[in-house]
Amino acid sequence: MAASLLPPPALLEKFNNLQHLSVANIGISSLEQFPHLQNLQKLILSDNRIVGGLEYLVEAGLESLRDLDLSNNRIQDINDLRPLAKLKLVSLDLYECPVTRSAIVASPLEWFRVAGVDVEEDEEDEDNDLVEEIDEDVVEVYEVGMNG
Repeated sequence: MAASLLPPPALLEKFNNLQHLSVANIGISSLEQFPHLQNLQKLILSDNRIVGGLEYLVEAGLESLRDLDLSNNRIQDINDLRPLAKLKLVSLDLYECPVTRSAIVASPLEWFRVAGVDVEEDEEDEDNDLVEEIDEDVVEVYEVGMNG
């Protein structure tokens, strides 16, 4: 097992009603053996060394998780985000992760596929119009972030 620097699962699992957890900036590199915290709604993992292994969050059964902050980690490949589609996230913060610099430029629609949204590029229906509008907004937000 890689050194994750997370507290032992047994320690955190004692707090079964825990709704918010911040383990920011403590050098976490692995989410292996992430504790089962069924009531956790917000998880802050910012400013760590996480490259992948997000499937461990799914395996931990975080059914209530809505807000996940992975900002300023080392996630580079959009495919590493795919496990998160199994969660019911409302907010995912990837600010300053390398994946935001490569994936949006390559294919804005890929973000929807990662999130589990069925996107057909050939169809010309209202859903695709909405996706195109959102695509433009995502690229615009990305460009603003890159410029200042």
